[in-house]
Amino acid sequence: MVITLERWQEAQTAERQHHTFTRKEGREHYLNAYKTYFEYLGIDFNHEGKTIVEIGCADFPALEHCTVKKGYLVEPMPSELLKQLVSEKPELELIPYPVEHIELPECDEIWLLNVMQHVIDPDLFIDKCKKAAKVIRFFEPINWPIEVYHPHTFTFGYFQSHFKDAELYKGDKKDFHTAECAYGTWLQV
Repeated sequence: MVITLERWQEAQTAERQHHTFTRKEGREHYLNAYKTYFEYLGIDFNHEGKTIVEIGCADFPALEHCTVKKGYLVEPMPSELLKQLVSEKPELELIPYPVEHIELPECDEIWLLNVMQHVIDPDLFIDKCKKAAKVIRFFEPINWPIEVYHPHTFTFGYFQSHFKDAELYKGDKKDFHTAECAYGTWLQV
């Protein structure tokens, strides 16, 4: 399942073409999506005292809407919109590298919200997340075809095998864009 850096770059470039919202449009659109994710994952917007890493936020992170002690946004291809947002929120820090190429900061939680189809090495990615966090919350598409901007596809079984002790659920197409999804919370034991 590992892809080359060239293939990853091609996918990132293609994905970026889908991110065309203005700041106002994107903030509203993604806030509505985050409300849905949060409802399914049992997350609220107040995380005072917690350090949270959100991976693959593109232009509009969930953490923009949350109260946190510290928030790290791991986004390897940050836009000017994201850089501007981070500059306005001192509790947020941008990490502009792929997870596979860095050591993640230790944190209370990691959030994976529609990012797994975009990574270089899904197994290594999950391993690094598990080393850094006590809690991983994820909401990811499954059974979606491989495309230029989605170099990976996953099944529910993939998430079952990588998050064995997680509260894990499967949703139908209405739950996530037009795709089925796997979602849940993994707790470090």
